[in-house]
Amino acid sequence: MNLNANKTPLKPDNQNFILAIVLSMAIIFAWQFFFAAPQAEKAAQEQAVVQQQQQAVVPGDPVADNVVMRDAAIKASTRVVIDTPDLSGSINLAGAQFDDLKFKNLRETVSPTSANVTLLSPSGTANAYFAEQGYVATSGSTTKLPDSKSVWTLASGSTLSASTPVTLSWDNGEGLVFKRVISLSDQYVFTVKHEVENKSPAPVSLIPYARVQRQDTPKTEGFYVFFEGLLGVQDGVLTEAGYSDVSDEGGKITKDGKENPRIIAVSTVDKTWATHKDLSDLPRRLLREIEQFFQWILDVEGTEHRLLGWRGVAEAERIINRATLAHTLEVDREVAKRLRAKSAKKKNR
Repeated sequence: MNLNANKTPLKPDNQNFILAIVLSMAIIFAWQFFFAAPQAEKAAQEQAVVQQQQQAVVPGDPVADNVVMRDAAIKASTRVVIDTPDLSGSINLAGAQFDDLKFKNLRETVSPTSANVTLLSPSGTANAYFAEQGYVATSGSTTKLPDSKSVWTLASGSTLSASTPVTLSWDNGEGLVFKRVISLSDQYVFTVKHEVENKSPAPVSLIPYARVQRQDTPKTEGFYVFFEGLLGVQDGVLTEAGYSDVSDEGGKITKDGKENPRIIAVSTVDKTWATHKDLSDLPRRLLREIEQFFQWILDVEGTEHRLLGWRGVAEAERIINRATLAHTLEVDREVAKRLRAKSAKKKNR
C-alpha cells in the first residue's frame, strides 16, 4: 500500500522559496543577535554614563560650582520681554544675551499637560544654553568693549514681537556708542543689526563675533542611529563630535592620533550618479548608513575609534595625492634597495 499516493511532491520553485524564507529568517536573527542587540546595549550604557555625568559635580565647572534655579536667575536681572504667538522669553540686558526662550506650542512629551519645550536658559543654571554677541579689538588696542557683564539700556521699544523691534544701547564712556536693533519674524528668525557710533577723534577697528554657548551636557536619547553632540564646519570641513568624545578629551575636540580616512567614489558611467559631484549631493541618510557600517566593523574588531566627520572633494584629492606620492616614494626606495643589493652581489663575485 502506498501511503503517499495523494501527496504531491514539492516543485523546485517551492523548495527554493522555502529555502529563501529560512535563509532570510537566519539573516534577521543573526543581525539582531550580532548587531542590533549589542548596539542597543552599548547605547544604554552610554546613556547611563551621560546621566551620571549630568548628575555629577565637576570641579571647576562654572555651572556645577554654583548652580542657580532658572526662574531665580531670570528674575535677578533686568530684561526685555519676547512675546510672539510661538515664542515666549526675554533678553538679558546684562551682556545683551539671548538666554530665555520657550516654545509656546511645543511640549516635552505627547501629553498636552507636559511642560513647554525650553530652548535657552541663563548662564549658571542647569542645562545653561544661550546666545551672545560681542566685539574684538585689533591687536594692541585698549578700546573698552562690552562684555557679558556690561548692562545695556533699552533705547527704544518695550516688548520684542513680530511687529515691534527693540533697540539696545551701551556707551563705553570713551566716545563709542554701541547699538543693536533686534527684530523678530512672525515665527522664529531673530535679526540683529549692529551699529557703532564713534564720537572719539581716533578711528577704531572692531571685529564682531557671535556664538551659542552650552555649559553642560544636555539630556540625550542615547539611541545609536541618532547623532547627538557638537556639529560644525571649519575651513570647509564638517566635524561631528559626540558629547562623550569631548568629555574624553578633557573638554577639547582634537584630531590627535592616527587617522584612517575612507573615500567615497561614484561611477563615472552610471547615470544614477552622474549629477553627484560632492558630499552635498549625497542624501544625508546614505552618509549616516555609511558611518554606521564602518562603526559596526570597528566595533566587531574591538578597535577604539572616533569619527572625525566628513570632508569634501578637495580633501579627498589631497589624501589620494599624498597616498600616491607615498606609494611612489616607497616603490622608488624598494627599487633602489634592490639595485644596490644587485650591485653589491656583482662586486662580491
